[in-house]
Parts: sequence; structure tokens; C-alpha cells
Amino acid sequence: MNLATLEGVSTEELTKAWNRCWEGYPYATKFREHQMEAWIEKCKIDLAHSMSLKDNGEIVGFSFLAVDGLEGWVAGACIDPLYRGNNLFTDLFRKQLEKAQELDMVKVTLEVLENNHAIRVYSKLGFQIQRELLLFRYKGEDLSLKPRKKVVFLRKVSLDEYFLARNVGGFKPPW
Repeated sequence: MNLATLEGVSTEELTKAWNRCWEGYPYATKFREHQMEAWIEKCKIDLAHSMSLKDNGEIVGFSFLAVDGLEGWVAGACIDPLYRGNNLFTDLFRKQLEKAQELDMVKVTLEVLENNHAIRVYSKLGFQIQRELLLFRYKGEDLSLKPRKKVVFLRKVSLDEYFLARNVGGFKPPW
């Protein structure tokens, strides 16, 4: 096992690691390569200061550090299900915090569901709960779209236009 930054790792490899490591997590989160590229770009993830845990060259754990000036946000941190329960996440995350310190960060935040075992690691390393994160999922009947009286035509927009519209509309993510 070795710890290394994610600098120079291909989007393809990052996407495969992301999808594999999030398997079994209570909130399904799968990416395609173009979604991973957008996530890295829009979250301002600094791969040179984001960490990976590798076993024989394969990423089996990672932590994405998004950077905005002197503040950071962990935009995803996970361990491959086959490697969980071996205290590997503590070492990975401790190294991630060292990378944040190298950038002289004054604050690092993250979001986690309350049933995530990693909370123990975050607490042990000095993180404090600021607020609850609620996740809602509708499990009702068929969600298929029903015919509407008014037809709305959508136009395709670039990612930049999309995120600009979110910002103008008041969406302010924690990063």
C-alpha cells in the first residue's frame, strides 16, 4: 500500500476508482468520465493536493480536495469496499489534511451522512459537526412524466452557462 497524490491520474482511472469505491454506500453515486471532468473542474479539485491510496498501482481509496483560496472542501473521500475495516481511511485522510496544511488552509469542510463509519475518523482528526445533512429520496409510485398543458422547450447550454445560472439563482455550495 502506498499513499500518493492524484496528480497526473487520468479521468478514466479516477472515474473507475470513484465508481468502485462508492459501491455499497447508502447513497448511490456513479459518474461517467465527462461527469468526473465536470466535477473536478466545477468543484475546483486540486489533484496535486488530493490523495490516493494504491495497492499494486490500483487506486483503492481517495480523497478529493477542492481548493478555494485558503479554504478547502473534501469533494469525495472513500475506500474500496474490499479494503474497508482495516484503518486505511485514517492514514489516507491524515495525509489529506497534511496536504491542506501545505496550502496554508484556514478551513477544511466536508459533508457526510450520519450513518457513515468515517465520522469516527473525522472526529478523531479534529472535525466538528456543524449541522445535519439530510438526504431525501422519493420511493413512491411511477415518477414518469405526465402530459402537461404547456409545452416547455429546453435548450442545450454549456457547463459554464449552467453553473453561472445556478450562482445567479442563489445556489451557493459549501465549497
